[in-house]
Amino acid sequence: MQVGNFLHYISRFLGGFIIGFARIWQISLVTLSIVPLIALAGGIYAYITIGLIAKVRRSYVKAGQIAEEVIGNVRTVQAFAGEEKAVRSYIDALRKTYQYGRKAGLAKGLGLGTLHCVLFLSWALLVWYTSIIVHKNIANGANAFTTMLNVVISGLSLGMAAPDVSSFLRATAAAYPIFEMIDRSTSSKTSSKSAKNLEKVDGHIEFKDVCFKYPSRPDVTIFEKFCLDIPSGKIVALVGGSGSGKSTVISLIERFYEPLSGQILLDGNDIRDLDRKWLRQQIGLVNQEPSLFAASIRENILYGKDDATLEEITRAAKLSEALSFINNLPDGFETQEAASSRGDPSLGPALGRSPSLKYSGELSHTRSNLGASFRSDKDSIIRAGADALEPMGTKNVSLRRLYSMVGPDWIYGIVGTIGAFAAGSLMPLFALGVTQALVAYYMDWDTTRHEVKKIAILFCCGAVISVIVYSIEHFSFGIMGERLTLRVREMMFSAILRNEIGWFDDFNNTSSMLASRLESDATLLRTIVVDRSTILLHNVGLVVTSFVIAFILNWRITLVVIATYPLIISGHISEKLFMKGYGGNLSKAYLKANMLAAEAVSNIRTVAAFCAETKILDLYARELVEPSRNSFTRGQIAGVFYGICQFFIFSSYGLALWYGSVLMEKELAGFKSVMKSFMVLIVTALAMGETLALAPDLLKGNQMAASVFEILDRKTQVMGDIGEELKNVEGTIDLRGVQFSYPSRPDTLIFKDFDLRVRSGKSMALVGQSGSGKSSVLSLILRFYDPSAGKVMIDGEFLWTPYVNMFRSSAKT
Repeated sequence: MQVGNFLHYISRFLGGFIIGFARIWQISLVTLSIVPLIALAGGIYAYITIGLIAKVRRSYVKAGQIAEEVIGNVRTVQAFAGEEKAVRSYIDALRKTYQYGRKAGLAKGLGLGTLHCVLFLSWALLVWYTSIIVHKNIANGANAFTTMLNVVISGLSLGMAAPDVSSFLRATAAAYPIFEMIDRSTSSKTSSKSAKNLEKVDGHIEFKDVCFKYPSRPDVTIFEKFCLDIPSGKIVALVGGSGSGKSTVISLIERFYEPLSGQILLDGNDIRDLDRKWLRQQIGLVNQEPSLFAASIRENILYGKDDATLEEITRAAKLSEALSFINNLPDGFETQEAASSRGDPSLGPALGRSPSLKYSGELSHTRSNLGASFRSDKDSIIRAGADALEPMGTKNVSLRRLYSMVGPDWIYGIVGTIGAFAAGSLMPLFALGVTQALVAYYMDWDTTRHEVKKIAILFCCGAVISVIVYSIEHFSFGIMGERLTLRVREMMFSAILRNEIGWFDDFNNTSSMLASRLESDATLLRTIVVDRSTILLHNVGLVVTSFVIAFILNWRITLVVIATYPLIISGHISEKLFMKGYGGNLSKAYLKANMLAAEAVSNIRTVAAFCAETKILDLYARELVEPSRNSFTRGQIAGVFYGICQFFIFSSYGLALWYGSVLMEKELAGFKSVMKSFMVLIVTALAMGETLALAPDLLKGNQMAASVFEILDRKTQVMGDIGEELKNVEGTIDLRGVQFSYPSRPDTLIFKDFDLRVRSGKSMALVGQSGSGKSSVLSLILRFYDPSAGKVMIDGEFLWTPYVNMFRSSAKT
């Protein structure tokens, strides 16, 4: 959409100069000679800005990764009462973003100030040179003025294209890492043409003198001359401590990584000579932390085999001992799973493809279908997991509340407002000076020279003031905006982590979506409260100055021109709305596509293991079709309405000038006052049109910002920071008459009148099939959820009586 804007204004710029050269080429040539200076100022501004924008983006990547990782593992974070530590890590990662953003604000102010400085100096030169043209009788005052006005408006069009250039700079900064990623040379992109497939797979795996280090940790040796032989048809268990290389063996077989030296053989063939996709299709893999995509259980199983029949899907669920659990769900195989879910249905993809090789990664570290064990004593140690390895194959938000978010930074707001008012008042002075030049061209040469000198000095002063006020405006609002963004993200992240686990089970609260909201919602709030307000205050200063000048000059023509404002303003509003975004916001339309991409990247091992890259790309492309179609339709409608709007605008200009001639004919106004009032008020109309064009953005932002306050205002059902502190914890746990259903599946009863006692100092194992409630017991004890009926007690006290974070910090899972 910025391309359309840019071409529109550039064509106006070029068209104006073509007409100018056709009328008085000398004036147009002088104006054209200044363009390189404008381009140089813009180039320096672009060079500095693009670097700072790129640094801002890169600096937020780390913070975004922390947020997504913490939210994705929120159960672990809450179980260890690590919310405060997680927030501190997130805020520390945001510090550099704040610093670079502040510098970007100063760079923007200096850049825009310099551009306006050059424009004012250009106008000063143009007014002086035009007076020479008139004095030498090369052209009369009227022709000289209209030519000068034409090239000046053309120059303004070039300035109006500057925000689009800024958008191109941001796009360039964003595109650089994208193209860097696309162009990155990697052996994982495609299998080589010389790769081969085996006609028959027996399954004999052999490691010969394998040396390996992870690319992210080149100083840490994982394998040194490692040898391993796994005969065909045999079950082999790799046992060792964390970091000993158990999962690395499977990663190397799957060719997630390549060894530095040595060989990995499948039936005597080096796996590097085999087609990577074919190799992975022969393998059934269950990661030590199996993942479920935000799709139905059936669709998750189909990742293992696209064309699986219902019978094969049922068989896969049965083999993973999840069939009875799935059948108890209200929607069965069509039950939607959250992207952060972990559990046995994720075994389905591995079993649904009937692989030749089956690998299971450390099931003792996941929720297994074998059982859970507890040990409860006075140190309050709670442990859950398998003890055996199973061999297998919106509402509206008031604007007042939005602006209250910047309360702590009011001093920057005041300074920025003063700068914005001052910057806005410069444009009416320009219009006044240009019109005064027209009058001066019809005076005697001495008077003309004196008047032109005053106008040139006025423009030179405006040039100096432009640099100062624009720098003050954007630097102050830049600091306020960055501090607001930092504060909102901190508040949102803290509020997210305060929510009970049941809230995260909702399909709309996946880790990828919440991390995306942390990034986009805070930026949106800054855009509404700071960036849009900057333009609003700038134009308020312009309008106030214009009205004061116009009423002093001639109140009659001022009232007449104001009467034409409805058409002029409505035309400019429509122009801004249609030329910017084609009348619609597609951010929500892309939300599902973004979520799909985030899930795929977060679970890239699962995607690669099941050779699901093509399927993910097809799904992603499918989600982009509808937004693309809507954008095209909006563009067609925009073109029609834009033409109608231009008709209204030029009709209004004609009406105002005609009425001015009527006043002059009746001697109710002079030519000088009519032209000055007309020029000043036309500039005002442009500013008011731009200001009112922001109203829909503010109203839309008012609604969209509700998502921020929706998170901030939500009252969690489990308050972790209030309650009584238990000083002496013996560790006896009681569940009495507990009734419980997961909030995401309220119709599926997990416990009904359930009783359990775990005595202090004793160990107890819970054994049962998938979905029987083993992990649910632990979740209730840690107060991830509260029962709908019954009691959960520790040492005879209700579990919601103690200080939850204190209780969790004394527990280990």
